[in-house]
Amino acid sequence: YAETKLTKLDAWTCLAATYEVDSKTCDGKLSLYKDGVLKDSRSNLPPMRRNDAPLCIGATMWGENGWYAVHGGVGPILLWNRALSAGEVAKASRGNAPTRSLVL
Repeated sequence: YAETKLTKLDAWTCLAATYEVDSKTCDGKLSLYKDGVLKDSRSNLPPMRRNDAPLCIGATMWGENGWYAVHGGVGPILLWNRALSAGEVAKASRGNAPTRSLVL
């Protein structure tokens, strides 16, 4: 499979995303990290809404066309019930993930 801008073929890459909502404006901010380094972020996003859809990591449902999955391995997967700081993301990418608020 071809390399992408985020990952290299046959190489382990730590990808992380944080999403936090400003309590005063309710605007969301999504930040994307590669190997602990911030690569992109978007602000002024709508807050996430609760839904009954399953959490899918490594696959997605695309309308009526069915499921699409990542080609390759995904893991280990860690999930927190809060947005990590940039420093915590960097530590996690080096194998020293924070345990506070860790849910998976």
